[in-house]
Amino acid sequence: MDPYCLDCRSYRFKKARITFQGYCKMNSSNPTIADRPVRIWPVIVIGCMALVTLFVPTLLSRPDFERFGAIALGAALETLLMLLWLLLLSRLPWTQKFVSLFAAAGVATMAFLLQHRDLGVSIFLYGFPLGFVAIAVVLWLTRTKSWRDRRWIVLGAWSIFTLGWLLFRSDGFKASFFPEIYWRWLPNSEERLAQNEPPPNAGSESSETPPVQLRPGDWPRFRGTHSDGQAGHLDVSLDVPIQVKTLWKIEAGPSWGSIIAVGGWIYTLEQRNEDEAIVCLNADTGETRWIYRYKNRFEDPTKVSGVGPRGTPIFSDGVIFAVGADGHVSAVTANAGKLIWQKQLFDITKGKSPQWGLSTSPSLSGDDCIVMSSGSNESAIQLVNFHSRDGSLQWTADGGGETYSSPIRTSLSGVEQILSVYNRMGGEQLGHVLISRDAKSGKELWRYGTNAAGNVMATPLVVDSQHVVFCDPNAGATLLKVISPPTSESQTWTIETQWKQSTFLSEFSDPAVQDGMLVGICKGLLTAIDLDTGKRLWKKFRFGGGQMISLASQNAVLAISEEGKLSLIRIAREGPKLIQEWQAIDGKTWNHPILVGNRIYCRNYEQIACFELSN
Repeated sequence: MDPYCLDCRSYRFKKARITFQGYCKMNSSNPTIADRPVRIWPVIVIGCMALVTLFVPTLLSRPDFERFGAIALGAALETLLMLLWLLLLSRLPWTQKFVSLFAAAGVATMAFLLQHRDLGVSIFLYGFPLGFVAIAVVLWLTRTKSWRDRRWIVLGAWSIFTLGWLLFRSDGFKASFFPEIYWRWLPNSEERLAQNEPPPNAGSESSETPPVQLRPGDWPRFRGTHSDGQAGHLDVSLDVPIQVKTLWKIEAGPSWGSIIAVGGWIYTLEQRNEDEAIVCLNADTGETRWIYRYKNRFEDPTKVSGVGPRGTPIFSDGVIFAVGADGHVSAVTANAGKLIWQKQLFDITKGKSPQWGLSTSPSLSGDDCIVMSSGSNESAIQLVNFHSRDGSLQWTADGGGETYSSPIRTSLSGVEQILSVYNRMGGEQLGHVLISRDAKSGKELWRYGTNAAGNVMATPLVVDSQHVVFCDPNAGATLLKVISPPTSESQTWTIETQWKQSTFLSEFSDPAVQDGMLVGICKGLLTAIDLDTGKRLWKKFRFGGGQMISLASQNAVLAISEEGKLSLIRIAREGPKLIQEWQAIDGKTWNHPILVGNRIYCRNYEQIACFELSN
């Protein structure tokens, strides 16, 4: 006799039915079978683990690399544990195990094959873990039912959280690493713009257009005239009601860089279909003056960071310079958008774009156009000085690593230097490093490093002729005192640490110095610390992955939230006070706003807008 009972799915030996999944009911005439109960506590544990890895690191304001690591590694581990549960711990018969496995795998495969190309890894990072949570809930709620009655309910819960993603598309992730999704059938801003964009190089044929000249109060480079996030004078009182007038708002191509304003024109670098484009707009109306294009489209494979260039153009002596996400360095005339020269940075440096794209902006001074490269290869060149007039090489320097930051030129202890920040220390231990190089030769003068992980994005912030604030996204802020060699024969610079503030984690935001305070958006909150001691003074108002600039003349800051809301905030050592706020632009906003006179210009992934303030 066959020792396996087809009715109760158990082995029987000498009239004894032995089972690990339940028992066999028999009546006097015909046996009836109850399914063995499924072991569900492992699934409940996996579901709880999924909730923890998805949400707890963000709620605890953990560093970016920990949050993203928890989400990615959590999804992988939870998938593996669910597979082990199904095959080894579920107590299902092997036939049902394989049927369930193939059904679940078929649903997941269908979702990956049919998903919108913009979704990237969202289904795996969020759909799988949330699907495991749904399975745990369903198994618990139907625990008194047999597997035959509940298996379709379980498959349905899994299908909802995998196939449900087929309804959506994405514009990448927010600073919290949650995907920004919208309906699949709706066109995104890039597609809407493509339907109505002006012809290529509109207006650039006017070679007799007067040269563009810098005016007082203009914003000619990333983070302002001195690369420190300080705006000029705002001729509006914050003590009386403020009127905010929207002068214009237009759709724009994808871009994660800021804008500059010079001579009544504004300039930005953005994506236009398969081209990166330097765009010139009328500052009064938002109308396009000219567009200079070149073939390039950056998309990171994971679709986390979004499409398009990351850098901000810079103006110098009638010329606009810009660096694209894949290393195209371009110089065009500011009045007509006519190409002067263009170089492919990585052909020179042997580097490559970092995972989220090259995010640097150039630094200009005289004939020097300083551009940071990126690459983990120790032999790669990390800093290049192009001649601003023709693009010829003046000098190069190595010894850095990957970067999402921008170089700045400054004078410390009477010596002109280039400061740049990298994610790796070039042959040393992993971490972040601030490197100073001589502005004339590119020779390294000094360096300061940390052992923290993650990606550093903030530019160095020079406080005065001897002090620099180095903001590490995971180690916090450090005030450094830079002392030149005592004699011309000595080559050793002295770097003294004045203080460290481990909670000042300005990941997306660039901070500014104002009234003896270091102010920035740290873990989404506007935060101030004492510049002399490093002691935290306060933190208030949530901005997510937004940005801010300083209005020192008004003892205020202008901040824009990740959702595009602008806020004017009076700040003091005692705390901040909200003066005015309004919804400026729609969509995810990681771009810095700028202030020119009484006008605020801001942009994000899909819009550019101009507002005028008055009393």
